[in-house]
Amino acid sequence: MAFSRNQINKIRFDDPVTFLTKAQKKYLDKSWAGFFAENIFPKIHETPYQVLYSPTSGRYNTPINQMVSLLIIKDLTGLSYANLVNEVALDLRYKYALCCTDKVDSPAGASTLSNLRTRIKNYKKKTGIDLYQSTLSDIKPQLDELIAKYHFRQI
Repeated sequence: MAFSRNQINKIRFDDPVTFLTKAQKKYLDKSWAGFFAENIFPKIHETPYQVLYSPTSGRYNTPINQMVSLLIIKDLTGLSYANLVNEVALDLRYKYALCCTDKVDSPAGASTLSNLRTRIKNYKKKTGIDLYQSTLSDIKPQLDELIAKYHFRQI
């Protein structure tokens, strides 16, 4: 699988956020999802994860910042991979947090997320570097605020 950075997509004509009332949009912005989209998602750097992918061959990966965000949300909520993917597909807040309301389905499947976690573990065994824990360290103040403000469990 080849590495690619997340590209900003054009908003779909039928993007669900465009159909929200002002009150609903305000609620969404003030929810955990709005906090995540504003304060955590943009701070997840994709470049360190490039080592997990082929530089030239294969199809391109799902955007790393979305997949790592999903792993973070999974760890915060305690959901299984399958339940997380279902929540993302059905609940606008998850897509809003991942800045991907333009997608119809979840940006990544359960096996994709599980495979990423395995790649991260294998890379740690090989190099001693835990890319996921490094990401969590980089966003610790924002994660601590999210956990305190919205009553998520500690990672």
